[in-house]
Amino acid sequence: RALGNLAVLCQRIGQLGEAEAIYREVLSIRRESGDERNPAYGKNLNNLGKLLEGQGKLDEAEPLLTEAREIALECEGAESAAYAVATISLAELLQARGQTAAAERLFQESLERMERIGEGRNPAFAACLTGLGEVHRLRGDYQQAEQFLRRADQALRAIYGEEHPTLSANLGRLGNVLQESGDYRGAEEILGRVMEATRRRFGEASAEFATCLTNLGMLRQR
Repeated sequence: RALGNLAVLCQRIGQLGEAEAIYREVLSIRRESGDERNPAYGKNLNNLGKLLEGQGKLDEAEPLLTEAREIALECEGAESAAYAVATISLAELLQARGQTAAAERLFQESLERMERIGEGRNPAFAACLTGLGEVHRLRGDYQQAEQFLRRADQALRAIYGEEHPTLSANLGRLGNVLQESGDYRGAEEILGRVMEATRRRFGEASAEFATCLTNLGMLRQR
């Protein structure tokens, strides 16, 4: 467990090579001891799969995330938060691969499951809403995309409060949807909120704030 926690810490501070090596060591130790079909092993599989996905190693990540989902189902059951989270992880990977229909099915399945079991304040619930918003954006169904992203915004505020970076990232997606749908006034309002959050977090001299100013300026030129 301590090694798994160390891997998570390394991942959070950007030491991705070290995190990957530790995850692989933890999995190897558990395999050698025959301790594979348990929630902790599945969680480490999921964490390693998400790490590899973030590096663009989708072929390596997919079997890990698939196995993690199978273990969550076996150990925790179909109506568990662990199974929903593992399903969302696999859905996000399928979405990254362009398998939109398969991703949507898993996102929708997980959304309904998390609503049934009262997991509306789980970060994975917000991730599921965000994923569905992106699915509909890619289809050009901007009304549905906006609805899902606004629900994600509400969920993220309930979970993290007003200043968490995940909130700004989701607002950026919402702003893009509004802009693509032609609602420039709505997009300007959302991007203005992102800019203010970025100002508070990084300051006006930051590259992040400069990017926000550029995005907002380009929008106003339309």
